[in-house]
Amino acid sequence: MKYHLLAVGLLSLLFTSCVNLDPVEDDLQMYALGSVSDRPETEFPDNANNVIYIARPDLPAYLSNNRMLIRSEDGEIRHLGGIRWVEPLEEGVARALSEYISRAGGQFVAGYYPWPRLSNNTPMIRVRFSELSFEDDGTIHVVAFWWEGRDEEILKGGIFGPSDITWTPGKPSTLVTAFNRILEQMGEEIASKQDQALKGCGPLKRNKPLTNRGLFEENGVTTTTPLKLTHGEWVPLSNSSRTYDRALRASVRLLALFRLHFFVGFGRTLP
Repeated sequence: MKYHLLAVGLLSLLFTSCVNLDPVEDDLQMYALGSVSDRPETEFPDNANNVIYIARPDLPAYLSNNRMLIRSEDGEIRHLGGIRWVEPLEEGVARALSEYISRAGGQFVAGYYPWPRLSNNTPMIRVRFSELSFEDDGTIHVVAFWWEGRDEEILKGGIFGPSDITWTPGKPSTLVTAFNRILEQMGEEIASKQDQALKGCGPLKRNKPLTNRGLFEENGVTTTTPLKLTHGEWVPLSNSSRTYDRALRASVRLLALFRLHFFVGFGRTLP
């Protein structure tokens, strides 16, 4: 009986100590991209061609998480302790970029990653960061290629590389502010090119795209002319070039088919 009373006393003491534990203060700081001030009223456009979708941005692989990472001069990657993005960085960049494009005007962002695209015909803006790093000395390196397209057709694009944007080491909020400035400038650049023709098209003027090739006007004659990338510029693809490209693709497919049959036949002859 004495041992039973002792056991009950120990259990009571254990449960009492668990219940009376003092709460531990959470020092984790969460940050989100995008501005919450000076939000303009966004009007839905009369022209459905002005509706766009922001696709998942392509970031350096080590940034595909919700940690706030910085890089040292010797290439070491370190995360700021107790600091997190409130969402995966790809989602935050897509959402913030949609806000800044809508604010700049010109197009209405009907959705962004990870939301589904409205339809395959909805123009989509993609951004690929070939360089994005926040250095521990306060400098920021950004080089990004963006383009707007529908299916395989590229409507317009550009290379974005801001300068003179820095952050203050030891103050994570300044890094968030600097990142917002980068995305805001990118959104303004994208919005400013809504009514411009593709660079390198010469006298060709972009009209409302009706097919996946695009509709152009040249000397008063409307034609559907695909584009190709030549020396960094999008130019009309000539008939001879199109014939050559089709022949080249057909030759590659025939070669792949021949190699497949050769290896399959060779495997059957093995003992």
